[in-house]
Amino acid sequence: MESKKFAQHGMLVVVRSLVSDRRCLLTLMLALLMPMFARGESQPLTIAELFGFPSTNTDGTTPHTPVIQASDGNLYGTTTLGGNDGSGCVHGCAGTVFKLTLQGQITVLYTFASPYANGRTPRGGLVEGGDGYLYGTTISGGLSNYGVVFKISKTGQFQKLHDFCATFPCTEGTNPVGSLILGTDGNFYGTTSSPPAYSTVFRISPAGDYTVVANFHNAPTGNSQGLLQASDGNFYGAGFNGVFRLSPGGTLTTLYLFGTQPNDGSVGNGPLIQATDGNLYGVTANGGTGASGIVFRISLAGDYIKIFDMVRTVEGLSPNGLLQASDGNLYGTTAGAGPPLAGGVVYEITADGTLLRSASLTNATGIGSVAPLIQASDGKLYGTARGSGSGSAAGTVFVVDAGLPPSSAPTISIINIPSNAAYGGSFAPAYAYVGDGITSVTSNTTSICTVSSGVVNFVGVGTCTLVAHATATANYAAATGSPQPFSIAPLTTTISIYNIPSGAMYGGSFTPGYTYTGDGTPSVTSNTTATCTVAGTVVNFVGLGTCTLVAHATAGTNYAAVAGNPQSFAIAQATPAISINNIPSGAVYGGSFTPAYTYTGNGKTSATSNTPSTCTVSNKGLVSYVGVGTCTLVADATATANYAAATGSPQSFTIAQATTTIAIKNLPNTARTGRSFTPTYKYIGDGATSATSNTTGICTVSGGTVSFLATGTCTLVAHATAGSNFAAATGSDQSFTIK
Repeated sequence: MESKKFAQHGMLVVVRSLVSDRRCLLTLMLALLMPMFARGESQPLTIAELFGFPSTNTDGTTPHTPVIQASDGNLYGTTTLGGNDGSGCVHGCAGTVFKLTLQGQITVLYTFASPYANGRTPRGGLVEGGDGYLYGTTISGGLSNYGVVFKISKTGQFQKLHDFCATFPCTEGTNPVGSLILGTDGNFYGTTSSPPAYSTVFRISPAGDYTVVANFHNAPTGNSQGLLQASDGNFYGAGFNGVFRLSPGGTLTTLYLFGTQPNDGSVGNGPLIQATDGNLYGVTANGGTGASGIVFRISLAGDYIKIFDMVRTVEGLSPNGLLQASDGNLYGTTAGAGPPLAGGVVYEITADGTLLRSASLTNATGIGSVAPLIQASDGKLYGTARGSGSGSAAGTVFVVDAGLPPSSAPTISIINIPSNAAYGGSFAPAYAYVGDGITSVTSNTTSICTVSSGVVNFVGVGTCTLVAHATATANYAAATGSPQPFSIAPLTTTISIYNIPSGAMYGGSFTPGYTYTGDGTPSVTSNTTATCTVAGTVVNFVGLGTCTLVAHATAGTNYAAVAGNPQSFAIAQATPAISINNIPSGAVYGGSFTPAYTYTGNGKTSATSNTPSTCTVSNKGLVSYVGVGTCTLVADATATANYAAATGSPQSFTIAQATTTIAIKNLPNTARTGRSFTPTYKYIGDGATSATSNTTGICTVSGGTVSFLATGTCTLVAHATAGSNFAAATGSDQSFTIK
């Protein structure tokens, strides 16, 4: 007789698959209910629909992603289909961004509509930035139909930040999956999934500056659907085949591969979480003892243990990501199965894998949840379901009452408000705050003080008023502090020339730079006009002897006029030096450059070559790369009345072989078995050309001729050997069909 054990606060209940009579059934029910009433949270998990997406599609349908609770207390999320473009979506609508109050009132903020230039089908959730905007991705649409990154305000102002693979060749990744996360550096991080580039982890700034952090080509774990930045500053994910760590600098490390131990899970699903014990927790969609998925724990060092097996008829199958709620327990959902009439399950386990409570997702609450839960400030858990609900099977946002109390809203304030601020200064706020949200500050007086990258800058004179903020998290509500004012006073400043020349020579000049922090206009005057004069902003050396200058600044809005102390230097007879200041660092055969000179005289400049077999100099001064090896040049200047002739030191650089490309330019349009063709090549170089076949069962190469052996796809690669002046070249795969 089969049985399954449930541990509830140390009590074991054995549910036997056969219950012989009513007395056994009554005993069974009491055994199931009594431990639950003995819990600190005495109630069962209860699930209710918060909002059902209607079959009219105007609010969107089929949500695949979690909702978030933003700093205004409302829930925000996306749907993958439907919407309202104002014209009945005649040409197609493919998803929405929506706002949902905790009372179930929905507002559609944006519809992704044909021709989908701003994206199509959001398959990742939203994240709130420090600027209060919501950031997200779509899996397709955009300029090349490979997806976009976008930002949207809480009132619906939409801005596309990035098109994936807008130009080719493309190595940045396409079709983003999973939700973005906000990194501790203020940038957002996400993952991509599909060709033509390999899957990647990317970083994007709030302004849209995009960088590939890592490429998962040949990575054993595969990429994940979403990331976690842990307490050590590294990023972690559960890929198809295992768990990886990624440093902010892009170093990938495999922590664990599924299949290392028996029944240890397969197909990592959803982002990892870091629990209060410092360990990471995640799920796999498949594998485990019942082949329905597992929950696992892994340390930051890679110590892995399976803590829970899904049972298809109890917890369902294909679990999604986890949530550690305010009671310290782990909550999750499964995408399907469960008890009779269920379409997935919400379950609660301890951090050591003891099942505490579970409840079925049904047609009334919504079924087919494929996203993690969140805990809102009211203590309740919120999730999304892809189907059913009161809106005629179009999906729901549902709420789970686990008996958890509302989170207490933390307070926040700036603890290092300056007491003697002066115009032109700045400071980095520190906060009095107990919570795990992202802290930030805003200015109510932007004409007096502004905030940039977390630093408060004093841009005017008067009263600066700042407000501290912290974003909402799973365990803490968003926090906004009280206004905190302080005074910014005018600044008394000084001025001096910071680049007085130490080796001035007749005929030269310089443009003074000033050590000055005011808002007046700086200038300079000469006390010795027989030796040096000022024209505009330039000081000219017109005689030999001592030049004495005085720096000045006019009065500005926040600064008084100021005159510096006299500053003197000597001007000597000109014995100029000369050198070429643009020696190339990556010269290759066949190239050229025109030398530019560092020279303070008025003679005629030129260059000569000490190595004419490698580089030559034309009458017009153009240096040409005529060989491979070391090119040595010498700069010269002719003599004039006030300057001696100048010859520089030899300056050498390396001329390397030229790199080139090669491709077969006569691939057959119609190829039939038993025939052949002789490739010709698009190639500039001095190597010997050839081709090889990657599909020798379909086509072979012999003596420069490609023979068609069998029907299918023939893939050829063009090659060229290294020559005297050109490096070896290998082309890209080129394929055609043999019929």
